Amino acid sequence: MQHLYRIALTGPARSGKDVVANILVRELGYVRHSFGDIIKRQLATVIRVHTGIDSYTEDDRLKRIIRPTLEAWSETNAEGLLRAYWESAPAKCVNNRLVKVSEAKEFRTHGGVIVWVSRPDRPPASAWESARLFELRNEGLVDLEIANDGTLDELRAKVLHMFRGGTP
Repeated sequence: MQHLYRIALTGPARSGKDVVANILVRELGYVRHSFGDIIKRQLATVIRVHTGIDSYTEDDRLKRIIRPTLEAWSETNAEGLLRAYWESAPAKCVNNRLVKVSEAKEFRTHGGVIVWVSRPDRPPASAWESARLFELRNEGLVDLEIANDGTLDELRAKVLHMFRGGTP
């Protein structure tokens, strides 16, 4: 198996991308580095001042409130986000939130592989996310898929098989 050093995870919100990223970080030595974290960092003060919400919240109810702002910024500052991402990207990284075609194409030029994480009960969280994920699929930019359709131990086994001992 070829060793993968740059992995980007895509798929609907709450499908298990963070869980997969955590497995890669904890067990295979990857460094978490995502477009989403850069967006949240850039907008942290604005979101907190205007909504009182932490841009890194994991509360689904609060995420619904700030998601349109995060999505709009990813479009408005697309070039700046790509530049910020690659200026600070470690060699062995996992991006837990890739949704746009431009990000995917750039990720591939840097030797990355794009992995779709699916969960049967998780549709896209917004019309924006649905459209972006459709575009990724339509452009043929998804390289691998992991179905998060069982227990955490089963998902862990799939991830480790795929990236440590399987065939991507």
